[in-house]
Amino acid sequence: MSTFDEGFVVTDVGLALQSKQLANGEALKFSRAAYGAGMQPDGTDLRTVTAMVDEKLELEIVKSSVVGNGTVDITVMVDNTNVEAPGFPLTEVAMYAMDGDTEILYAYAYF
Repeated sequence: MSTFDEGFVVTDVGLALQSKQLANGEALKFSRAAYGAGMQPDGTDLRTVTAMVDEKLELEIVKSSVVGNGTVDITVMVDNTNVEAPGFPLTEVAMYAMDGDTEILYAYAYF
C-alpha cells in the first residue's frame, strides 16, 4: 500500500488533459475533490487509475491559487453532516478536472 507521503499522483488522463489544454492555451479547470474508502490492489500504478474505488464524500473547491514551480494550492470545504457513524477509513483522495463537458480523475492519492 502507498503512503500519503507520496502525495498526489497526476493520472495519465490528467497529464493528457494538462498537455492538451497547455497546447490550446486553455486553463485547467478543477471541478471538485473527493474522499474515499476503497482499496487498490497491491502493485497498482496510481497513474492508471481513472476512478475512485469507493467514493464516500464529495468536497467543494472554495479556492485555488498558483504557488509556483508547477504547484497549485487548493482549499476544499469538507461537510460530513451526511456521513453515517462510525464514519469510514480514509484511504483515497481524488482531484477532478473538466475535459470539455466530461469530468476526469486528474490526480489521486492512496494510503
